[in-house]
Amino acid sequence: MLEQFIAWAIKNNWQIKTVTTGMAILPKEVTKRYNVPEIYREFLLQIVTCVNPTETKWFLCADDFAPKPENEFRWNEFEIICLDAAEDDAEWIASIQAFWDGHFPFFMSVDGDYEYYAFDLTDGSIVYGCEPEFEEVTLVAKSFDNFLAKIVSGELKL
Repeated sequence: MLEQFIAWAIKNNWQIKTVTTGMAILPKEVTKRYNVPEIYREFLLQIVTCVNPTETKWFLCADDFAPKPENEFRWNEFEIICLDAAEDDAEWIASIQAFWDGHFPFFMSVDGDYEYYAFDLTDGSIVYGCEPEFEEVTLVAKSFDNFLAKIVSGELKL
């Protein structure tokens, strides 16, 4: 399915850079917190960059997970936004952290509303979330392969 997705991305003018070296290293902060799904690790071994033509939607690739300054958009930006909104409300903070501990984001959009797709780590399904309630999600695919298939078929528009 990945080859079909790469062909779709190229056909739709996405900026996509692939590699053949198989070197996708995620920071320890990410791998310590998340059991990154194997299918996404395989994606990261082949794709270095995957961004739409207007650079407002992108798949998170290995470099995106590297630490960034506070003034740059980070891979967990939506969690950070929620935690900032929670201020000193310990119960709300715990709820936000629990949600994000169980959901690994892999796609972000800042094209209009802030939106994302993430793995639900309880079952490997793919969920969609958007502002203002990032933790309210909708199931969109049973698996990552199913997610990519929906993109390629046009059933899911990025």
